Amino acid sequence: MTGGRPPLLDTATKVAVIGAGSLRCSPTILGAVFSRPWPQGSRLHLCDVHGEALDLFSRMATLYAAESNSGLEIWSGSSLESALEGADFIVLCFGLGPLQARFESVLERFGILPQAEEADKIRAVLLNPLFERVNDLLSGLHDPIVVNMVRPTRLTSQLLAATAVDIDAPETLDSASRVTAAHYALRVVQGDLYASLELKKHEATPLAEFLRGTRGGGALRFDAKALTSWLAELERGHSGISDALLRDEPY
Repeated sequence: MTGGRPPLLDTATKVAVIGAGSLRCSPTILGAVFSRPWPQGSRLHLCDVHGEALDLFSRMATLYAAESNSGLEIWSGSSLESALEGADFIVLCFGLGPLQARFESVLERFGILPQAEEADKIRAVLLNPLFERVNDLLSGLHDPIVVNMVRPTRLTSQLLAATAVDIDAPETLDSASRVTAAHYALRVVQGDLYASLELKKHEATPLAEFLRGTRGGGALRFDAKALTSWLAELERGHSGISDALLRDEPY
């Protein structure tokens, strides 16, 4: 992607959302996607390993598509390869998924608070294998537009070997807020809330502004030494933490 190029594509476009079951991001992402028209034949491909959450936001996307007359076809599935194949516009918003339990276990074992800078580095280290898969797949694409919303973006941007726009929003949800967000999304898809009003709530978000071409382009912030550096810093303060983080467990 050329820095500063607005993402106003004039041919059929494949939009891929990786981590589309995110209670933090998906309402904002879908609201942004459906805040603008797309060329005839365009597709929105939602990808997540969490089937129940993916189904919820697939239903929301279908509702928004009908409300906005966007013309986007809705696809969904758990295959990262299928989602990224031929993608023109990509939003990354995935979390730890099945590694969340290990993240929490490591924090508890080494006495690290969730809001600490060290916790962010631990999270980024655990996310690295998925970023490696994404990087491999992105290398086969032709000049895609990429938005990185994976927190902490100031660190994860260094794992992404592609030019991207980093959007550090919305805010992270605690457990109680996640439950509230899930119930709210369910009310939307059940028709208890007006889809048109929900869409309007997201018209002024950073992602919506970028999609409409009113925000600048991205940058390449990849740092091949970042992972090694974070592990060394963590190990200096917590002997043995590297082994706990690098156990051979697939994402």
